[in-house]
Amino acid sequence: MKDLDYQKYNLLIEKAREHGSLSEWEEAIESYEEAFKIMCDEDDLLDLAICYLECDNSFKALKIIDTVIELIPDYGMANFYKGIYFENLYNKQEDISNGDDDYINLALNEYLQAIEKGFKESEVYFKIGYIYDLYSDNDKEYLDDAIKYYKLALKVDPSHFFANLNLGSVYEDKKDYSLALEYTKKAYESDSNESRVCYNLGVIYSKLNNKELSLKYYLEEYEKEEPYSYVYYNLGVYYKDEGKYDKAKKYYLEGLKYLKDDPSLWYNLGCVHAMQNNYKGATECLYASILLNRKILDYLKTDKELSEYIKSEEYQNLINKL
Repeated sequence: MKDLDYQKYNLLIEKAREHGSLSEWEEAIESYEEAFKIMCDEDDLLDLAICYLECDNSFKALKIIDTVIELIPDYGMANFYKGIYFENLYNKQEDISNGDDDYINLALNEYLQAIEKGFKESEVYFKIGYIYDLYSDNDKEYLDDAIKYYKLALKVDPSHFFANLNLGSVYEDKKDYSLALEYTKKAYESDSNESRVCYNLGVIYSKLNNKELSLKYYLEEYEKEEPYSYVYYNLGVYYKDEGKYDKAKKYYLEGLKYLKDDPSLWYNLGCVHAMQNNYKGATECLYASILLNRKILDYLKTDKELSEYIKSEEYQNLINKL
């Protein structure tokens, strides 16, 4: 092949990648396909598959990936991309909590095959850890598998933001707050502006009974352009516990803009109204909360914060509305 052909190919691939970096997927596809009229590199071909995935053309994406696997059976990167394909299908389900786990199981199998074939980049270890992390929602025994693969990802790339962040969350789930803090701090050092990292630090410090640092990191999360939504709830709880009810209401109300179907937010806002003797406002919020989760009514009856409200006429109005 002539040098000019190589140069033209490389220019087209560079142009395709530039379009991809700007999420201009159709333009990227056009440049890749023009390049492949000259020659074809398997890595670039797999990148084209991802572009098709981004354009919701799963059929073409899978066809490209399977072609690479057929032509180069021992090429682990192709299995990695096939794992991404299945994970993408899993994530696109309308309700993942009630969805079909087959897709995520197939993704895990492809990622494990990728490692067996020698593809041992940090991202494949991270993705396996993430899937075991998902499994642990139903079976805590998978937490150790999640830890194993998150640590393998960090062995390859110690600054991997999400491996550090998620590993910190796993240790928090295991109530090992020392290690939770260690890894979450590493994530913070990698990218303090990323959503959720300051929130997680706030949660850990709260569990370590360090209110000052907990509030510091909650407020740092709150100031971000796209803060993690539950920071509003936690700030509301913080100020409610401090007896600063107007501030608590401020954060609960802001949180409801993003989490309008969260029964805990409605409930806590109702509690603040009750503690300020605004029983009508409390009834409206508690009613909304119970409609979202009927079990809350049983909890409400034993909540000391609502002991005076329960004696009021408004409580009877609430019961009559249900």
